[in-house]
Amino acid sequence: MRQSINTFVNNSGLLVLGTVIALVWANLDRDTYRALADALHFGVNEIGMAFFFALATKEVVEATAPGGVLYSPRRVALPLAAAVGGMLGPALIFVGLTIVFDRPNLERGWAIPSATDIAFSFLAARVVFGAKHPVIPFLLLLALADDAMGLLIIAAFYPAGPLRPLDFFLFVSAAMLCAWLLKRRGTLNFWPYILIAGVLSWIGFYRGGLHPALALVPVIPFLPHAERDPGLFVEAPSLHDTLDEFEHWWKQPVNVLLFFFGLANAGVTFRNVGTGTYFVLIALLVGKPVGILTATALTTMGGLQLPKGVTWRDLIVVGIVAGIGFTVALFFATAAFPYGRLLDETKMGALLSVLAFGFGLGAARMLKVGRFFVAAAVSVALLSAGCKKTGDPTGPSPIPPANSAIGYTALGASDVIGFGASSFCIPYDDCANGKGYVQVAARDLRSRGFTVKVNPLGLPGAVLSRRILNLGVRYGRNDLLANIMDQEVPFILPTSTLITIFAGGNDVNVITTALGGGAGGADRPGYINSQVAAFGQDFTAALQAIRERAPSARIVVLNLPNLGAMPFLANAPRDHRLAAQMLSVGITTTVYNPLTSGGVMVLDLMCDARSYQAATYSGDGFHPSDIGYAWIAAEVVAATTTTYRAPAATCPPMTAVQ
Repeated sequence: MRQSINTFVNNSGLLVLGTVIALVWANLDRDTYRALADALHFGVNEIGMAFFFALATKEVVEATAPGGVLYSPRRVALPLAAAVGGMLGPALIFVGLTIVFDRPNLERGWAIPSATDIAFSFLAARVVFGAKHPVIPFLLLLALADDAMGLLIIAAFYPAGPLRPLDFFLFVSAAMLCAWLLKRRGTLNFWPYILIAGVLSWIGFYRGGLHPALALVPVIPFLPHAERDPGLFVEAPSLHDTLDEFEHWWKQPVNVLLFFFGLANAGVTFRNVGTGTYFVLIALLVGKPVGILTATALTTMGGLQLPKGVTWRDLIVVGIVAGIGFTVALFFATAAFPYGRLLDETKMGALLSVLAFGFGLGAARMLKVGRFFVAAAVSVALLSAGCKKTGDPTGPSPIPPANSAIGYTALGASDVIGFGASSFCIPYDDCANGKGYVQVAARDLRSRGFTVKVNPLGLPGAVLSRRILNLGVRYGRNDLLANIMDQEVPFILPTSTLITIFAGGNDVNVITTALGGGAGGADRPGYINSQVAAFGQDFTAALQAIRERAPSARIVVLNLPNLGAMPFLANAPRDHRLAAQMLSVGITTTVYNPLTSGGVMVLDLMCDARSYQAATYSGDGFHPSDIGYAWIAAEVVAATTTTYRAPAATCPPMTAVQ
């Protein structure tokens, strides 16, 4: 029950609940609803929403940190340009509609459809793409820039009072100076940043005639934070820096705040659906994707590039879900029109823009992107592989003869596509220039005279089995996209002569997340041992299925390093690191290493010192760097072409966490 409540709250459920209550209340008793909304408006819209935008800013700060997907200024420029296009497109369509249908009384609402709701569009994109797809931070920056420019539009075109640029400049400059001094003095508690710099900034926005909901945006980047992005395909551990602590403290209060925002702003009577509603809807649902795609296309023609892992089909879906205007669209409507028919018409258009969620899902299915891409690609692999089953092998396959053909199938998660390298691939793509271990190993084998055809089946966010996938979902790991047993193993080509398996890292992270959520109760060691045993049973079943699919394949398994001693957990609590160590060592020593007696080649990542060196990993401390992938590739080649050494039974890294 607790997990269900957390899932509801963390996925904007309270915002939806507040909206529904407001709609029902306003239609049953408009006068009492108006009294409540008026009482809540200032505290919610002018003060509380500042923390909502602060959390959105935190996401952008991390994505633009060194190693983040938006670190390059050229990549930051692209979503900013897309945001401009995403505002101009709907605004022009809205104005055009008022002219064509001769409704000049609605012209003042031209900015309403230019808005993008961060919460709902982010939720929609997560449903389509998963939480850690590289298009997510692109959308976040686009939406934040959209809202920031939109609130400036409110001040410039719908001022509640006179603009005071000097007041704005003086107070906000003082706020940023205070935040900089606090950071320079090593202040690690986030409260001084909020109570001193944040209050000064709020006063500057308020007195300057700009919307104070953006008051914390210029302050948040000064909060001390790790100079790296936490990663795309894994749930990063708590970093315990100031910015991270700020998010953890405010995350649930902001979810509660969104309930009151919906309650205070969404009360519209259904009888007031009218022309303004349709204009806003058309402008959002058509103008957003057209504007975003047009601006992005023009910018890429100027030399900028899409973020790695983002395709034009992804951007079509992003453009559609960015048409959810809800939050800021309601702000715009309230600023553009007084209480009355026009306000209710345009507010209803802002509320109904959530239909873009459904249109986005439909477009994703048609274009086969995000989660739908996984299903489509698996279907293609099924057609290629067929459903033939073969008998059990009589023993390990021999070393491939010199200059022979190798059918190389790679199983695993985001490591298979080389995520973390300077050039990584999309799933199922034999990209010749990738820097992941699969591509580097294939090039090395080709340089030795082998003819290599690669069949990379690895899927980002994949775990070994459906059991682990369900465990992750139960404890809030909604970023998991696939499992190896159901969505990779069945599509191994029977002609495969080399199969590499790199699995278990995501599984360990899921189980440690479950432990953090209370799984196992007081008997943590017992729970860990049971999970290791269950993993062993799953892997045995997977290995049997692999051998049935490709009986002649030489199988190479990469055992697990001690995740508790890896860089990505360097700042995690000791209990978290110790659990990761127990799981990693247990899986390596009881599941993977014994496979050598059955003819499987086992690469010993656990006892190799390079597994624990910072240079081996990319900025997230979890996925390998070019250096790390080159090392793994060299070991894969050695295990393929030589009588490979057996892994060590024990070594110091197994007990690194004390």
